[in-house]
Amino acid sequence: MSKENNRYQLIGKVFLENDFVECAILIEDERIKKISKIEFNDAKPIRFGSGYLILPAGIDLHVHFRDWLQSYKETIESGSKSAIAGGITTVLDMPNTNPPINKLELLKKRFEDFKKKSFVDFGLHSKPLDFKEIEEARIFAFGFKFYEEDLHSLPDYVSYLKKDRLVFHAQFGQDEVSAVEFVLNCTNECENVRIAHVSRKESIRLINRARKQNRRIYIEVTPHHTFLSREDVKNDKAILSVRPPLSTREDNIAIIQSINNGDIDFIATDHAPHSIEEKLSENPPPGYPSLEIVIPIFLTYALKGILDIRKIIACFTSNPANYLKINKGVIKEGYYADITVVDTNNFFKIDPTKFITMAKFSPFTGWEVCCKPVMTILRGNIVYVNGDFLTNEPNPKSVFELA
Repeated sequence: MSKENNRYQLIGKVFLENDFVECAILIEDERIKKISKIEFNDAKPIRFGSGYLILPAGIDLHVHFRDWLQSYKETIESGSKSAIAGGITTVLDMPNTNPPINKLELLKKRFEDFKKKSFVDFGLHSKPLDFKEIEEARIFAFGFKFYEEDLHSLPDYVSYLKKDRLVFHAQFGQDEVSAVEFVLNCTNECENVRIAHVSRKESIRLINRARKQNRRIYIEVTPHHTFLSREDVKNDKAILSVRPPLSTREDNIAIIQSINNGDIDFIATDHAPHSIEEKLSENPPPGYPSLEIVIPIFLTYALKGILDIRKIIACFTSNPANYLKINKGVIKEGYYADITVVDTNNFFKIDPTKFITMAKFSPFTGWEVCCKPVMTILRGNIVYVNGDFLTNEPNPKSVFELA
């Protein structure tokens, strides 16, 4: 949006203070200046009628934007544009790149590349580093990510990282539950622990038990572990290839119940793009791209009455914003104007050939959903409308700049 158009208002049904309210949002420069039940006389109106919902933009705490030696799978540019098309304006990128981010120099390079190429705001994770590099790494990395191959070294790092934000891919082979138990036992002294892509009912039970000891442990879930089971795709190698593996329908039900009762903190995509040739090969790599469909899928289930819409919205907006300690995630005066508008009346079938991401496949192909984002606003700038990108210039901020 040009400088002369940096004051305008959105008018319609707004998710405001955990409820839907008909009102006007005055946006000026990067921020929400004022909210009123009466339209503003001195600002250009953009009206949304029946069926449209004006929501805080999504925040995805778990993406893989590849690039570097895997730029044939996804680039920072294509991944961040995919996020915008999905109504998501802030992401946390994971460090299992090629080469992996296990050195300070690579972490710095990743930060510089995001600053130059990303169309959304961002934060980074680092894998465990040489102990001498940890202090400086905190300038660039929001947190430290431990994969299965890193878990053996976790006891050595606890004393160095106990005040840092730690994220865990808790998995020993095909076994998530034992790995979750191991992580919980090792991190008693750690102040901020997040278990990524939790997929098992028993894992949730173990984490909830640990939380009763006043420990700060966050649970993140994905769309595929929430809605897909082994029984659904037992003969499809490409869809079965994901880490952690797809679980049972009983586990799906447990995740849905845990979202509704407030035990789940975050919904994240674990956006994992690959080339279509790789995914259809004899040994398909794990993961799926979901940035453009995560909000439609979850909101569709909410509108069907299966999920609590307020809990769903919190899991991809205010909860991750509070975790990141940034002024986003809610529609509130003084906060950044990061907003997405979705259309509840427009049902469509998921067609990965139309994705913005370079990864043109999905385990949700053919699913009929609604709530497609029709507008995405990043810090007051309207960057996406009905399939069209309105900016060609990356202008991201890191999460450290957004407090």
